Amino acid sequence: MKKKLLLFLMVFSLIALTACNGIGNLRINVYDNQQTLINDAYVGLYTTDFKQRIDFAYTTRGEVRFKGLESGSYGLKIIKHNLKKKIKVQVKSDETNYIKMNLVN
Repeated sequence: MKKKLLLFLMVFSLIALTACNGIGNLRINVYDNQQTLINDAYVGLYTTDFKQRIDFAYTTRGEVRFKGLESGSYGLKIIKHNLKKKIKVQVKSDETNYIKMNLVN
């Protein structure tokens, strides 16, 4: 009986520990000066120090989605022709985080 209880407690604590790192989603909309959505802009997802790229995508209808990200801080690099912008974002667990980015001269 004690072994079953101990096994149950170990499994339960392991599940609780692994569930602490939640998964979130990130959705970025990129606009120009006239507030129209920009197509084919590069959006790179980086570590917070911008030294390692995690993922990238190009906007379609002005939008990029990164799904299944671990909760935490990330860096975003958005480039379209000679326009470039870098920001840091926070992804929260079990949420879709929306970002509206204006890429202006």
